[in-house]
Amino acid sequence: MTSLTLRKLALAVALAAALPSAALAKPCDDDRFPPPRPAPADWGRDGGPDWGRDGRDWRHESPREREAREIRRELRELEDTRADFYARFGGRPGKVRRFERWYAERRAELDARWDALRTYAWR
Repeated sequence: MTSLTLRKLALAVALAAALPSAALAKPCDDDRFPPPRPAPADWGRDGGPDWGRDGRDWRHESPREREAREIRRELRELEDTRADFYARFGGRPGKVRRFERWYAERRAELDARWDALRTYAWR
């Protein structure tokens, strides 16, 4: 080999080593499209989907489904309140009587709403 060919070969190797390997690669689909942007902070409040616990968008529910979901949520909260009350004041009979009176009224109200919703749903 001549010294000119060796010089050209050495120059090609030096240039290839200096270039990043990404410049030599073929572009793929990921390179042609920008990365996705993060969702805005207020995405769930106005304009974007607001996913419920079961993974469905609440705006596609009927009013009856929304009311049933709300009643179930209030019943869970009521039961949690009752458990918390008994954990704190279970040994005080006066407080227990007053709480049970309030609890019975609230539970009857929620049960009446649930029964009305079920009756309306079957018509």
